[in-house]
Amino acid sequence: MPEQLRRRSALVMLVAGLTSEIAHRFDVWPMALDGAATLLSMLLEGSIVALVALHRRGQLSRHQTVATAIGIAATIFLALGSSATGRVMFVLLAVFLGRWLGRAAIRPREVVAVALAMTLAATVRGVMTEWRNEIWGRRGGAVGLMEGPGYMLRLVDQHVDSAGFADAATAGWRVIGSRSANTDLLVDAMRRTPDVVPYWNGYSYRALAGVLVPRVVWPDKPMNTLGQEYGHRYAYLADSDLQTSINLPLVVEFYINFGLPGVLVGMFALGILLHLVEDAANRRDQDLFYSAMVAPILARLLLMECNFSLIFGALPLQLPSIWLIGMFALWAGGVIPRRRPPRPPWYAIRMPVAGARRAA
Repeated sequence: MPEQLRRRSALVMLVAGLTSEIAHRFDVWPMALDGAATLLSMLLEGSIVALVALHRRGQLSRHQTVATAIGIAATIFLALGSSATGRVMFVLLAVFLGRWLGRAAIRPREVVAVALAMTLAATVRGVMTEWRNEIWGRRGGAVGLMEGPGYMLRLVDQHVDSAGFADAATAGWRVIGSRSANTDLLVDAMRRTPDVVPYWNGYSYRALAGVLVPRVVWPDKPMNTLGQEYGHRYAYLADSDLQTSINLPLVVEFYINFGLPGVLVGMFALGILLHLVEDAANRRDQDLFYSAMVAPILARLLLMECNFSLIFGALPLQLPSIWLIGMFALWAGGVIPRRRPPRPPWYAIRMPVAGARRAA
């Protein structure tokens, strides 16, 4: 893809993604297009990766660099306004991946800068429960665009003043660590399943039945409420709590469905699936634009604290959509004529050919 077309495509994705984020913030995005919103969210982070990489290569003008910085700041601001600290982490990761993609070598000071930024984000995570109790609980979420992030920053300032920055950051990392303690949930599941709680026997994978059908085509498509069902099934949530969602880690999901054989077979199949996705979406000879766009998707495959349908359910639509967007950008930029487009990158996955050994 030509350099100028990369810049234009990445900037368009940045604007489109921010527009989607703002529409979600003000609840004007139609529910039927939730799948498109998820894709635009991925493309927003992908555009950050691409623009940061182009900046590091010296291929952005001053105005484009300023626009990129504003886009990154706006994305973080909107994430803080909805208490999505995980999104803040992914934006910071996108910046780091962009620096890496733009130049293979990573300077030590860049690693220090990323670590400091992650620590600041962890400090914010430490006050998230208090923020949600106030904004979502007492105020019912009825706050302005500036009020939510402003209140969060005041809470962070109060915690740092009272406990010091080191203790405030440690508290945040402790919360993040507790969210990552999937072994505790697995041990509890092994202790109670199936003697107290019966096996689910594949029930949690029912959401995969409609992954290839967008909600705009199937308006009455069931919502994925697995976090609620799991929380109530194992009594982690009160009967009256119909809002909180408990993350169902991938390994725990294998066990509560099929027991120990489910874990063994599931982890083996998961390794094969990750290899196929990596081979299809991260090829040595692919363009920087594609590498940047798929980077956020591949990064999210590392989130083993979520259930299978939540991690992998959107892949069959997301990866082809990114390829089609790239083909459209090439077509609109006049790079490819109006003819049959080239085959997608995953077409080149090696498959055994019948009779190949006999012919040899």
